[in-house]
Amino acid sequence: MHHRRIGSNWKFKELQCVHFTNPEPATQLELPNSHGKPVIPVVFAADNNYVPQLTTTIYSAIKNANSDRFYDVIVLQQDIAGDKQERMWRFFEQFPNMSLRFLNVKRELSGYDLSTNNAHISIETYYRFLIQQLLPNYDKVLYLDSDIIIVGDIAKLYDIDLQDNLLGAVRDIDFFGNLNVKHGKRMSYARDVLKMKNPYDYFQAGVLVLNTKGMRNRYSIGQWLTYASNPNYIYNDQDVLNAYCEGKVLYLPWEWIVVHDCGGRVGNLFTQAPNDVYDAYVKSRSNPQIIHYAGYQKPWVDPDCDYASMYWDYARETPFYERLIKRVILANEPQIPEDVFLPKHERAVGEDNPIRKFVDPLMPIGSRRRDALKAVARVIRGRR
Repeated sequence: MHHRRIGSNWKFKELQCVHFTNPEPATQLELPNSHGKPVIPVVFAADNNYVPQLTTTIYSAIKNANSDRFYDVIVLQQDIAGDKQERMWRFFEQFPNMSLRFLNVKRELSGYDLSTNNAHISIETYYRFLIQQLLPNYDKVLYLDSDIIIVGDIAKLYDIDLQDNLLGAVRDIDFFGNLNVKHGKRMSYARDVLKMKNPYDYFQAGVLVLNTKGMRNRYSIGQWLTYASNPNYIYNDQDVLNAYCEGKVLYLPWEWIVVHDCGGRVGNLFTQAPNDVYDAYVKSRSNPQIIHYAGYQKPWVDPDCDYASMYWDYARETPFYERLIKRVILANEPQIPEDVFLPKHERAVGEDNPIRKFVDPLMPIGSRRRDALKAVARVIRGRR
């Protein structure tokens, strides 16, 4: 620019502006200082709005964790505010057997058309496909949803031997019920769209023990995200994992993800599942290790829902308790009709009347000046 101003004999060319959305260098997570304790990597995915629920879930896990193990907690995210991250760090400082780290995954997801077909499923659900690449130092990882409560020790879950399977998961009783519904379409969907040989092997992806080494050898991140871009899938990432991991799944005991009774589906839908499946689910309700608040009925929406009291036992001890209370209030606040504050009749003085244009700015409705003007007008009318 200087040489252009002073008339130097330089050749100049202007190009289109380039916007760098993530100028920070890509970082690779290093192994934490576990002070000699065996490390258990635990991955969550959340956005800025879900921080209160995320904090509650992590707190329940660490409060019930084995003190002889070290928990490397990693949150995959794109927009969690710095002040919220700071509050979480300060809160979890009370636990010397854990570390908490946040990893922005915007760069890895760039260029993929990812969306969900379910209002209760967010884009963050796809982050689990990135774990095998983002955590190259781990050959085995726990992935947990953020709408769960952990009442058991997840070290026991992590220690389960996956053998040569790609992942460990619990079968999905909700899906099984839909498979058996009369005139239902889930069976044909499982066979024709997911291409599953046995639809009754379908699992719930809210709690996963991942063989990340095996997954790296079998699928690339590009393959996973391309599969996930298929708009025909109903349950998005869960369908992708079921379609491409069939035959390489170790099925976990039912108590490791006990789905709560959302909208009465235990009595109306789960009873449609095979008898042995339903009996196992009912038995697991008496000894849940992890409770999953799947579906639209959440404790922070309906504090009377199934297992809600257990959720609030942990939530009230977190620094975001008031925010969860606010969400309960907003979710149950009666909706006021939009026209409730509109006038029921036409104004005596129209919007275009000069009185409205000149008097209102000087003497707003309800002001002392306005009241004084009315008093003068009444006196004048009385004299007439």
